[in-house]
Amino acid sequence: MNASPVVAAPTAASRGFGIVGASAENRIALCLALVSTLTRRGLRVAVLLSAPEGFDLDKPGKDSFEHRAAGASEVMISSEKRWALMHENDAETATAAAVTQRMAAVDLLLLEGEAAGAADSIVICRPEDGFPRGQEGHIVALVSTTAQPEIALPTFQPDDAEAMADFIIEHCVLRCGAARRE
Repeated sequence: MNASPVVAAPTAASRGFGIVGASAENRIALCLALVSTLTRRGLRVAVLLSAPEGFDLDKPGKDSFEHRAAGASEVMISSEKRWALMHENDAETATAAAVTQRMAAVDLLLLEGEAAGAADSIVICRPEDGFPRGQEGHIVALVSTTAQPEIALPTFQPDDAEAMADFIIEHCVLRCGAARRE
């Protein structure tokens, strides 16, 4: 009797696709357009945003802040509509890989900016910024208003979220077997 192979549920990290480029404003705008497009197609999408050093959502005087200041390593806030977990990072838990392990399984995880790390990524390539060097192996497509004939990668106009979503879905299906929901 042959047993069926056991296939682990996909983790958020295994469905990661990066959105990179010099301008945080442009990365966020593209992420928002892609989230809207992808969720409209029925996919469950999560986003890991990059944050500057010292970033903190919490404010002194709030109960959650005071509990963290008192030494709690995690504080969870919960209401009828949503919950949020604030976790104090150390060197091991500060990586994108460690953070995404805590996320729910989704169809696609968009990794914005530095969070993209070594994930396959689409780069927003403005003429004034040029092509980012050092990431060539992870960049699989471009977003640009101008032709980039010297770069042999698929290129999308910044306002063409539908075509980019098609590309990302197809790329992730080929790379990691992401489920297609249409």
